[in-house]
Amino acid sequence: MTATTDEPAAHRVAVLALEPVVGFDMTIPSMVLGAALTEDGTPRYRVDVCGLDPTGIRSTAGYTIVTDHGPELLATADTVIVPGTRAPGPRVEGIVSPELAAALATIRPDARIMSICTGAFVLGAAGLLDGRRATTHWAFADTFRAMFPAVHLDENLLFVEDGNICTAAGLAAGIDVCLHIIRA
Repeated sequence: MTATTDEPAAHRVAVLALEPVVGFDMTIPSMVLGAALTEDGTPRYRVDVCGLDPTGIRSTAGYTIVTDHGPELLATADTVIVPGTRAPGPRVEGIVSPELAAALATIRPDARIMSICTGAFVLGAAGLLDGRRATTHWAFADTFRAMFPAVHLDENLLFVEDGNICTAAGLAAGIDVCLHIIRA
């Protein structure tokens, strides 16, 4: 006989690693949110990493990761987090590829969407930050403003929460925004 419980399932978090992903940023959600427990020791969050390429995603630190999930994970996530990336489409051209646009389109309307550091360029390129307040790393603020003038950027904040979208400034600010999510 199996026991039943009224305990809600863990909040599902999908970390979307885009090549080349900033490895430190990618590990923050798993390390911080993955450590959050309920009073009885049950995990509050289930954190999984996904990517567009199942064969591997290069990092900026000289290693390649193979994720357990593809972009289909985004459709089931309560929160989607885009860590920092040097992907040329969003970072240089201000665009997302058709493959990335299709993946982002599967995110549920009620899901929280977050970025860490230069992950904000992905959200900006996808149009998700238009008319919203946001932040990114201060060193990239001028480039971000030039590429995404419809975004109200404030690079002097650690993180910005605007409705269902949260953006974090730099690497360690990703820790701060994850702690904010736990606290909230």
